[in-house]
Formats: sequence, C-alpha cells, structure tokens
Amino acid sequence: MPRLTEKTRQDRREQIAAAAMACFTRQGFAATSMADIITESGLSAGSIYSHFSGKADLMRFASTMKLQSTFGLLLGDLGTPPSVIRPGVLLRHLLTGAAGQRAQRGLLAQIWIESARDGELSVIVHENLAQIHDRLQTVLLPWAQEQDTTAARDTAGGMADAVMAVMQGFMVRLTVDPALDADALASRLSTALDALD
Repeated sequence: MPRLTEKTRQDRREQIAAAAMACFTRQGFAATSMADIITESGLSAGSIYSHFSGKADLMRFASTMKLQSTFGLLLGDLGTPPSVIRPGVLLRHLLTGAAGQRAQRGLLAQIWIESARDGELSVIVHENLAQIHDRLQTVLLPWAQEQDTTAARDTAGGMADAVMAVMQGFMVRLTVDPALDADALASRLSTALDALD
C-alpha cells in the first residue's frame, strides 16, 4: 500500500476532525464515542487510529482547527486597519460575525469547558487565545495611541482583554439562551463598550 504524502495525511486528519466536530456539535463531547466518529467519517477504525490515539487526541487537534478557523474568519475580515478602529466598532464587527454561528458557539463553549480538565487542550486554547489577543491589540493600538501615547500598548492590551471577555460571554450567553436576539444583544454590548472609551 503506498504511503500517504504529508498533504494527504493532513487532509485525512482534517477530514476526521471535521467528522468529530460534527459529532461533538450534534451530541456533545462527552456523549460522542469513537464509534460515532468512525461512522460519521466513513473511514475504518484503523484509518482513524493511525492518525489519532483516541478521542482526547482528536479533540485537541479539532479544537485547534476550530479556534483558528472561527476567530481567523472574524479577525481576517479586518485586514490591515486603514485608520483608527474604536473598541465598540471592533466588538460590533466580531459579535455580528459570531451571531450567525450558532453551532460554532456551542462547540467553542464545549472546547473551553473541556480545556479546564484537559491540560494539553488547555495549552492549545491558551495559545490560540493569546494569538487572538495579540491581533486585537494590534488593531486597537492606533486608537490607544490617540488616548495615551505613553502607555498605548498597555491600553490596547487592556481593551483587547475587554473585547475578548465580552465576546466569549456573548457566545456563552447565546449558547445557553438561544432565544435571545443576537443582533440586539451585540448592539447593546457594543454601545456599552463605546461609552467606556
């Protein structure tokens, strides 16, 4: 049997991870078995286990993909800011993008909860959140320089923390209370953040 190329191997891992994420989204992490993932993927057990040692290993890989893709899409839309972006405007952009991702919100909440008990997943989540923070801090730096040129980086970093905390709270709130009007909540939160700067 021919050996897989690195690209084919990566594609196969992503295929398996996508199947796992579909199961986690539908059933939750705890209720999903490896048999469920094998069935969802359409691959053999041997193929799955040649790429992942088990469900926890697969969860860590899939979580990295999910965190990077979800936040990457939201942040990627920003490009290189041509001018100053106020924190409320940035938050509104992020919340509007997250509002339409109901399944993604629930899955991210599961990842964050699972990271509290899984040390390796905790490291992955921490690294991804640190990258997101750095990107937000960079986007907010011109605004912070207008506020205080002596401590602009700290000001931008503090506001990046605030934006992230509100965004995570927004995702959790909509996950546990899906009847809420996501757009109205996003508008209220953005307006409240605008009032602070």
